[in-house]
Amino acid sequence: MNATISLVQLRPRSFRRWRALPVFGPHLDDFVHWLGDQGYTAGSIRFYLKVLPQVVCWLRRKKITLLAQLTHQDLQAAYRYYRPRSLDLSSAVRALGRFYLERGTIPEGERPTPSPVEIELDRFAEYLRESRGLAAATVLGHTQRLRAFLLFLRLDQYPGCLRQLELGRIEAFLHWSARTNNRFSLQHIVATVRAYLRRQYAQGNLSRSLHHICCAKA
Repeated sequence: MNATISLVQLRPRSFRRWRALPVFGPHLDDFVHWLGDQGYTAGSIRFYLKVLPQVVCWLRRKKITLLAQLTHQDLQAAYRYYRPRSLDLSSAVRALGRFYLERGTIPEGERPTPSPVEIELDRFAEYLRESRGLAAATVLGHTQRLRAFLLFLRLDQYPGCLRQLELGRIEAFLHWSARTNNRFSLQHIVATVRAYLRRQYAQGNLSRSLHHICCAKA
C-alpha cells in the first residue's frame, strides 16, 4: 500500500467526522500513514477505522474520553477484553498500541494486577502455542471456551478451587453449557476442558486425572 494514503482518501465523505472521533481523532491521519508504512492494505485500514468507535465506547465506560487520559495500560486492558471476543477488534487495538508506543505520545500508566482467570488463560495459551504449535485462531477458540469454564468455577473469587475440583463440578459446567450450545459446539467445549485438565494434572495441580473421566462422561 502507498504510505502517502490519507484519511480523506479512505473516508472521503466523512473524514471530518472521523477526525472528530473522541480520543483517537487527532491522530487518525498519522495512524493511517503508519499503517501504510507497516504494509497494511487499504481494506485492513478501512476495517480498523470502522471498529474504532467500538473501542471508544469501551474506553468511555472506563471514564476515558480524552487522549490525555489514555495510557498504554488502558490499551492493553482493551486488548485483553476484545481478545477472547473478536480477533479482528483485538488486532485493531494492538495496532493502536504499537502506533502510540512508537510515537511515545501516551504514558505507560499503572500496570494492573492480572486476575487469576487472566493468568490461567495466558498460561494455557502459551502452552498451546509453544508446546503444541497450534495456530492463533485455534488458540483463541480454546481460550474463549476455557474462560467460560474458569468463570463458572469462580476462579477469580476462589483461586484455590482448581485444587479442590471434583467431577460433579465439571459435569455441572457441561450441563450448563449444553443449554446454549449444540452437540458440535459442546464437543469443542469438552475438548478444551479435557486439554486443560490434562495440563493441570501433568503440572501436579490436580490429585487425579479428571480429564479421563471428563472424556468418558462426555
